[in-house]
Amino acid sequence: MITRKEYDTVMRSECQAELSSFSSSQADDIWANETSNVWDSFERCDNGVFIVQCTEGSSGYERRQIIEKVDGCEVLNIIYNKKDRTSFYVYGRKESLEDLQGNDGIKVQPLLPMMKIRAGLVEMAKKICSEPNNKVKLSVECVKYMPASTLHDDLLVNLSSFSGGDHNHVLDQAFPASGRGIIATKNDLSLLLTRRNFSVECSSQSRVFFCWTDSQFPFEYLLCLVATLSSLKCVLSIEIQSPIQFFNHL
Repeated sequence: MITRKEYDTVMRSECQAELSSFSSSQADDIWANETSNVWDSFERCDNGVFIVQCTEGSSGYERRQIIEKVDGCEVLNIIYNKKDRTSFYVYGRKESLEDLQGNDGIKVQPLLPMMKIRAGLVEMAKKICSEPNNKVKLSVECVKYMPASTLHDDLLVNLSSFSGGDHNHVLDQAFPASGRGIIATKNDLSLLLTRRNFSVECSSQSRVFFCWTDSQFPFEYLLCLVATLSSLKCVLSIEIQSPIQFFNHL
């Protein structure tokens, strides 16, 4: 596991804003608990995305070679590269990443749901959802090619965790601060995916858009949908596109 402070030097996501609402020790506990939960959610043969930090070798190229020598590990991107260390997005089986973690100078961190949510999403969601006849466009980057219909179906199935109670583990993982007190049901959220003003489409091999036009869209429900998407192992990142980006795409 990489530490929360190490992660903060590597990349920015909604993770920093969410954990800033807690004391340093509380934030560290949340980090450790969620890391353990995500590790435990994988079967040994399951594939997923992990952050791998390597300090062995003297360059990003050498460190990439070290990682890719382990069977079942594929480097997707370099997300941080300095003389002292290099961090990668690595796609692979849990058992392969466990083998990799046994090497000196290597730390492996599963991708937590809140890491997948782009920085600023909560504030943009509040702004868009406060406007009349708002237009919402979620941009979802997947690890591999994913048909839009498949991601849509996976989202619907995973909405089952919302039963109307005031405590939901999917929200806790994605939005430990902003998600507190949000109440929603699967039926409430499923209706948003069956409206006439809703569409889902692919723009590239790995990016899917969820679009709502001329919609009264509750902020709380939008966070529930984002949280559910972030819980899917096939999802790498989620962001809300600005209205300008939205109209350029239409």
